[in-house]
Amino acid sequence: MNARIEVLTRRVAELEALLRKDSRTSSKPPSSDGPVKPPPRSRRQPSGRAPGNSPARTRSRCGRWPSRIG
Repeated sequence: MNARIEVLTRRVAELEALLRKDSRTSSKPPSSDGPVKPPPRSRRQPSGRAPGNSPARTRSRCGRWPSRIG
């Protein structure tokens, strides 16, 4: 009975290892991954700042238009 349990335990471990394999971790083609792919992992660390311009930014006119027409 114990020998049968050991055989089945090894078989379960082998099958779980097969489930973890995809085209990134084996030589399988990408078409065998299935319809759902994991999102790409970014290597960039978040800075903690909000995206966009500085809240204290003022718009400069840069001399494009005259300040008064006259």
